[in-house]
Amino acid sequence: MRPTLLAVFGAVLAACVAAPGQAQTPKPDRAALAATGILERLAERTGVYGVPPTAKTPGFIADAGWPQKLPNNWIIGQVGGLYVAPDDHIWVYQRPRTLTNDEAALTDATHQDKDGKPVDVLGFPRPYGVLGDCCVPAPSVMEFDASGKLLRAWGGPADPGKCRMEDGCVWPASEHGIFVDHNGFVYLGGNSRNADPNGSAWASNNGADGMILKFTKDGKFVMTIGGHGSHDSLYIRLVLVDWLGSATGFGRLFRQPKLEGAPRGEHPAEAAREHGGVELVQPRAVAEV
Repeated sequence: MRPTLLAVFGAVLAACVAAPGQAQTPKPDRAALAATGILERLAERTGVYGVPPTAKTPGFIADAGWPQKLPNNWIIGQVGGLYVAPDDHIWVYQRPRTLTNDEAALTDATHQDKDGKPVDVLGFPRPYGVLGDCCVPAPSVMEFDASGKLLRAWGGPADPGKCRMEDGCVWPASEHGIFVDHNGFVYLGGNSRNADPNGSAWASNNGADGMILKFTKDGKFVMTIGGHGSHDSLYIRLVLVDWLGSATGFGRLFRQPKLEGAPRGEHPAEAAREHGGVELVQPRAVAEV
């Protein structure tokens, strides 16, 4: 091979090694987008569903470019909560433990399974280290501005320092429900019975979710409302009573056992009265769970 070709090959190889996981970003081409009909198809397949023929609703269309590219090769799992705060920032409460093996391919072999074989934090086999060049789970709580720029990200299994048991904080087994009040405090809930943890490093061994966690917007733990239950019992639900609000606050917080025979779609206030709800606290603002 000639010296010139060797030099070119070496430069290309060095670039690939130096920048793993970096995708090429094409330049915007409005004419090409218009010619393909992508925008028309996107408009046809998004919007408001279940609208009566005589109703008038605002028009909505999905923004395929929102949010902006995440740092650190992060990827988002199932979204268990979404809230638009008073400052128009969008808070996403996502479930990193729902990612598949392929989605979290960049997680390395950091643990061992019960047979001593190498696995990642999610329990996926990693006999040869990482599976691919993307991605790793993002923290569970993410704040974006209206343009989709990530402003904050914290909490969850990927950021365990924000919720420590010695401080009275137990992270939910399944992230569900987020609320941000007018003072900027963030309230988080969970919705897992957690009867059979999978044994991975990130699996919760603290029983069923029955708590609401309060944090500052920077992720500093403030307090826990409620608590976690046992694996073999029906999980505790925190329901919002008087959901239309009142002059003294947004509602009263009740703890209620989940009853298998409870009618589906029952109003929370009636459910609490009928099935033995116990009033815990009447905060200024609470999370919808």
